[in-house]
Amino acid sequence: PATVPGTLLAAADRLDTLAGSFAIGLDPTGSHDPYGLRRQAATLLWLCRQAALELPLATAFRQALDGYAQTGLALTADDGAAQNVVERLGSFCRQRLEGQLREAGFAADLVEAVLETGWDRIPDVWARAEAGQRLLDSEVFNDVYTAFRRAYNLAREPVPTAVDTARLELPAEQQLARALDDATAAAEPHWQARDYLAYWRALAPLRAPVDRFLDDVLVMAPDERLRRNRL
Repeated sequence: PATVPGTLLAAADRLDTLAGSFAIGLDPTGSHDPYGLRRQAATLLWLCRQAALELPLATAFRQALDGYAQTGLALTADDGAAQNVVERLGSFCRQRLEGQLREAGFAADLVEAVLETGWDRIPDVWARAEAGQRLLDSEVFNDVYTAFRRAYNLAREPVPTAVDTARLELPAEQQLARALDDATAAAEPHWQARDYLAYWRALAPLRAPVDRFLDDVLVMAPDERLRRNRL
C-alpha cells in the first residue's frame, strides 16, 4: 500500500482473517492450508516491517478477536479460550517470522536469541537482528561476549541486584562497580533509542574491569554476605 490508511487497512484485514480463522479451528497443519493463512501471516509481518508499524501483535490479535464479539461468536466471551487462540496465533506468526529472518541470511543462533528477547514488535525484531549481525562482525564482539560470558558463568543463581558498596573491600571490585555505573549511564540512552550497536559498544569497555574482578577477587567467598554481594 502506498498510503498510511491503506497500510492500516491491509494489516487489519490480515489480523481479522487470522483471528477469525484460528477462532474456529482452521489452523494450518502440515501442508494443509486451504485458506492461505501462512501467506496472510507472512504478508502481515511484511507490512509491519515495511511500514514500521510498532504494533504489538499479541495485543492486535486480541483486539481482532474481540471484534467478533458483535457477531455472537461465543469464544470471545470465554477469556481462557480467547487467550488460547491468541497464543496459537502468536506461535504461528513467530514461526513465520523465524523463517523470514533465516531466509534473510541471519544465523540460526542469532535468530533464536533475537526472538527469545521479544518477537511481536516486528520492526524492532529486525533492528535487533541487523544490529546483532553488525555486532558479530565488529571489533567489539569479543569484548562484549567475553565480559558477558565470564559473568554469566558465575551468576546462574538468582541474587539481589543491589550492591552494598560498603562491602566492596578490594580495588578490583570497587573499580567494577564504578565501571558498571558508567556503562549503564552511557548505554541506557542507546537502548531507549533502539540504537543497539551503540548500546553494545558502550558495554564493551566492561571487559577489562570484569576480567580484573574475576582474576583478582574470590567471588565465592566463605562469608555468605560477601559472596552474595560479589555475585
